[in-house]
Amino acid sequence: MPLVEKGFSSIQYLAPVDAWIAALAFTFEIYYDFSGYTDIGRGSAMLLGINLPENFNKPYLSVSLIDFWRRWHMSLSSWLRDYLYKPLGGSRGDTFARNRNLLITMLLGGLWHGASFHFVFWGAFHGAGLILNHTFRQIFPAPQKTVSQEKNLRGLFNAQSLATGAFTFVFVLLGWVLFRADSFENALSFYKHMFVITAPCFESGFLFHAFFASTLPAAFSLYALWHGVTALIQYLSKNTNLGRNWWLTLKPTPVILLSGYAAFALLILCMASKKAAPFIYFQF
Repeated sequence: MPLVEKGFSSIQYLAPVDAWIAALAFTFEIYYDFSGYTDIGRGSAMLLGINLPENFNKPYLSVSLIDFWRRWHMSLSSWLRDYLYKPLGGSRGDTFARNRNLLITMLLGGLWHGASFHFVFWGAFHGAGLILNHTFRQIFPAPQKTVSQEKNLRGLFNAQSLATGAFTFVFVLLGWVLFRADSFENALSFYKHMFVITAPCFESGFLFHAFFASTLPAAFSLYALWHGVTALIQYLSKNTNLGRNWWLTLKPTPVILLSGYAAFALLILCMASKKAAPFIYFQF
């Protein structure tokens, strides 16, 4: 993605808004790149009658870092759990042993991606986050709720999930900076530009202008609209008689379906890159 390439190759010129845009762009790029070619592989296998397991389950909707690693790259996560974490002792033993096993597992998981310090620190970053997540759960265990309490406090706990989900997303985003940077020193410089405002770089904002001059705002808006409409349809069809009846009686005509597919294909062609780019995870 041009925004990512420009951002991570021109760190010294980044304004804070530019740095956050580049980090956010890579956060979505690595997910859609990896998840996309995984879906291509699963779909191709299905044509041959082979049903491969799902590898991603909406990881950026996770409400905690523990939840994230149950949703992200599930084939690698399960391998690390079964062949590293559990043989080391897993969660058996005291808290120190569990934390040690978590940290070793994530350090080796980072080293698996490449023999560079920034990958090792990326693994250590997530290992430390998982330790904090488990510690927080021990100190503040989730209370057991009755059905009536769940109904009365549904809004509160939704707000709590939104807050923890937002914190998890930002934590993962900051970790991706370590993953994408060419070196640990460049990652530290990138963090500095994310959080430290200086007069020369604050006046830059070149990625900010490039972002709004691209098709990305339209793409994000359409993507959000699509998910919002589908979520609303699913909610209505499951929770209200009116929505259920409407969903059952809705029968789009072939003309409407073909028009929708044609519009979707045209949108892809308009937003497609003019040059082919290799999948990111092919290098690992």
